[in-house]
Amino acid sequence: MDRIEGDQGDGGRSADECASVDLLRSSRDGDERALEELLLRHYQRLRAFIRLRVDASTRRRESVSDITQSVCREVLRNADRFEYQGEAAFRSWLFTAALRKLGDRRDFHGAGKRDPGREVAVDAADGGADALAEVYRTSLDPAGAAQRTEWTELLEHAFDALSDREREALTLRSICELKYDAIGAEMDCAPESARKLVQRARVRLAGVMERLDGA
Repeated sequence: MDRIEGDQGDGGRSADECASVDLLRSSRDGDERALEELLLRHYQRLRAFIRLRVDASTRRRESVSDITQSVCREVLRNADRFEYQGEAAFRSWLFTAALRKLGDRRDFHGAGKRDPGREVAVDAADGGADALAEVYRTSLDPAGAAQRTEWTELLEHAFDALSDREREALTLRSICELKYDAIGAEMDCAPESARKLVQRARVRLAGVMERLDGA
C-alpha cells in the first residue's frame, strides 16, 4: 500500500480535508463516484501541474487534458493502494502519479528541446484558458496580473526558461502546495535548500516574465 505521510487524525483538519476523508472512505465502501468527486476537486490544479512540467516533445503530440484524464484513470484503478493521511498526502500521491505518467509519455515520444512555439493549444473542453489562469493566479500570482488575457501564455513561456530543478521546486511548492521538508525529500536536498531553490525560481520567473512582457 502506498503510504505517504500527511496530517494524522481528524483533529485540526480543514473542512476540505474532512470532506476528502469522507469521500475516500465512501469510495472504499463501494461508492465509485466518491473518488471521482475527490479527483474533480483537484483536477484543474493537476492539469496546471502537468502543463508546466510536460516536455515539449510530448506537448506537441498530446493534449494536456488527455494526459490529465489518463492520470485520473490510473489513480481510480489503484485507489486501494492508497491510505489517506491528509490532503497534502493525497496531493503528493496524485502528483507523483502524474510525474510517472509524464515520464512514460516522454520516453514514448522521445525527449526533445522544449519549444513553446509549437505547443498544443489549451483545451477548451474542460475549462480551457480561464480555469488554467485561475490556478496560475492563485498559485503563482497573488498580485492578480493573471487577469490579463495573455498572462497565462507568458507565464508558461517563462517557465520554459527555468532549469529543471527550478521548475520542479516551484511546481511542488506552488501547485502541489507541499511543505519544504516534503519538497526536500522529493528532490533529495535539505528543507532549507528547497526553500532557497523555490525563492530563486520565483525571482527568475518574475525576471523572465518582465523581459518577455517588455519584448
